[in-house]
Amino acid sequence: MDPLTYEVNKLAKKIRRGSISARADRARMMRFFSRAVAKEFHRLELQNLGGKHIDWFVAKYRAGHLSPGGAAPEAATVKNMLSALRTLLHRIGKENLLPKDNAALGIAQRCYVPTTSRASRVSDETIAQLDVRSPWTGASVRLMRAFGLRLEESMKVVPVLAYYKTELRMHGSWCKNGKPRAVPIRTREQLDAIHHALQVAGDGSLTAPGIDYIAARRALINTCNELGLSARHGLRHAYAQDQYAALAMMSCPLSGGPLRGEMTPEQVARDLNVRILIAQELGHQRPSISKTYLGAAAPRAPVMKPLELVPLTELLG
Repeated sequence: MDPLTYEVNKLAKKIRRGSISARADRARMMRFFSRAVAKEFHRLELQNLGGKHIDWFVAKYRAGHLSPGGAAPEAATVKNMLSALRTLLHRIGKENLLPKDNAALGIAQRCYVPTTSRASRVSDETIAQLDVRSPWTGASVRLMRAFGLRLEESMKVVPVLAYYKTELRMHGSWCKNGKPRAVPIRTREQLDAIHHALQVAGDGSLTAPGIDYIAARRALINTCNELGLSARHGLRHAYAQDQYAALAMMSCPLSGGPLRGEMTPEQVARDLNVRILIAQELGHQRPSISKTYLGAAAPRAPVMKPLELVPLTELLG
């Protein structure tokens, strides 16, 4: 291991801010940075890291020259990488090497109101293949699909403690930011998913036994990717959209449903109530976050007609 990556990796392990998965992602991005820079600037040490190294990396990364397929990363991906770099630079007292504002780097603003659905589906056949590879992975993906759980939650959940006949009670220690929540059991698919998880996990969690969480998470991701299930967070979007359709009795905007200005007063009331409910089931405190999964409910912007210019002689009489 080159000196720069060794020092960066050691430093990344000392940064305890955030959840386990957030820390793992941040450390992974830091290592990606250090390996790329060390390959270009040989024998570079962390204490000698300078502006030219940061500028080189940012330019190459944004252009996609460091990506396996050569494709330029999306703005959100670039922002995540820059956040990890700022954390690294802050720790070594060189935060001035990178502008605090992404706009100074010409990075486009992220769109927080999607216009296309990110929902993804997984077939029973694919889940059966996951079961063969790893029963714990198959059980976790079932819970992601049936309850809209995050990947980390689907692995840390202890089914025997979570199952309460009519709902799945998620303890704070399993959830993002330590926020407990309850997800109602409304469908046969949900009931089958939790019963299957009970059989696989026994008295424990759905983290495969014999290995730690990070290794188990990596194994789950690799297995899913091999079977074409790379958009796992899309299962959460699909859950939100399916629940909306069932509870609001209409499709959400991202699935072709009506917007607020096209709804009846009764539909408007249902839309508001269902959005609050789904946000809570997904573990969010702000109902407005529902637009990320369902689409905006605001009316469509009217089409502006071009102004008809009146001759000045007519105006003056």
